[in-house]
Amino acid sequence: MLFSMFPMMSHDGAALIELVKYTIGKPCSTAAECLRSGLTYSAPLTLTLKITSRTPSNDGTWHVRYARTRQVYLADVPMMTRNASVIER
Repeated sequence: MLFSMFPMMSHDGAALIELVKYTIGKPCSTAAECLRSGLTYSAPLTLTLKITSRTPSNDGTWHVRYARTRQVYLADVPMMTRNASVIER
């Protein structure tokens, strides 16, 4: 679903954001610790984005001013336990 939202482009086409990849990290706590503490069993979702700034050329193509790749934290996503359940608080 994430890949269907990209690439994103500004209204004039001068800025472009592309999704390179996404990573789901390791949960901060175990499922048992989350149950005891009343926390959601979740893991961080991080996106790797390529951000490009460009200007139009006279021949109708685009000239890239700069392109950078950045990692962006998006959210903590609930994880399924080994018992196929979700611990959400």
